[in-house]
Amino acid sequence: MKKILFLTILFCFTLLSYAQKSKLPYEIRWPLDEWKLNKKDDSAVRLVLNLQKAAENNDYSSIKTFISDSINITGPDGSRIQGIDAFEENFRPLFETASIIIRPQGWLSFKTKEKNDFVLLWTQEEIIDEHGNLNYYNAHEGFYIVNGKIQAVNQWHRPRINPPSYVSRVNKIVDHLSNEFSLNPYIKEYLQDLYMRNFLKTSPIVKKAADNGEDVRKFWSTHSQSIRSELIKTFGQDNANKMLKSVNEFRKNNFKDEI
Repeated sequence: MKKILFLTILFCFTLLSYAQKSKLPYEIRWPLDEWKLNKKDDSAVRLVLNLQKAAENNDYSSIKTFISDSINITGPDGSRIQGIDAFEENFRPLFETASIIIRPQGWLSFKTKEKNDFVLLWTQEEIIDEHGNLNYYNAHEGFYIVNGKIQAVNQWHRPRINPPSYVSRVNKIVDHLSNEFSLNPYIKEYLQDLYMRNFLKTSPIVKKAADNGEDVRKFWSTHSQSIRSELIKTFGQDNANKMLKSVNEFRKNNFKDEI
């Protein structure tokens, strides 16, 4: 009997000691320990990714089908957008006119205690507005889904240290031209604008085409022809040809492009 009592006390003491050691300095406010990771059902992730694809395609009519009438969004700056009317007012112009590039990096899907869905999504995003202004950042978003509709979204954005590859590419090309032809600052600024305008126009088109399995060479051909035409118009054919020949050599040596 004493042996049983001793073992019982020892067991209780061990449990108490473990509880004390495992006690965390804060109490959790969300019952995340009651959520289950979705490993087989991908419907919630599919919904969220279809939303991203619709945004890239400027397909606002499809976007609305994914959104609950009682949508509640907390933006990266802490602002709140509540209800479908406010959603339309704030997002419709963006989704219909901007060029949007979204590169998902990863996602997790959970089933809540109430059998609703919660999806975490990490992306790299580039937004080119209707005026040609570029904004790029890393995004982390949480989507709360009820009855197959997105009811709430929490957004966090962080500026990207490194710009998109085409921005670095333009900078290197223009710096090369400036050094090769001893260009004054005004001409260099003009070329920066010329190349950037064309890359900002072409890059989203190329990504969409590539995602759909299309041959993207025709889009890059149109891109090159546009730059060539403007260079000829500005500098004359002989000077434009010299500049383009120099750029092509630079691209082959530095970017391994096949010209």
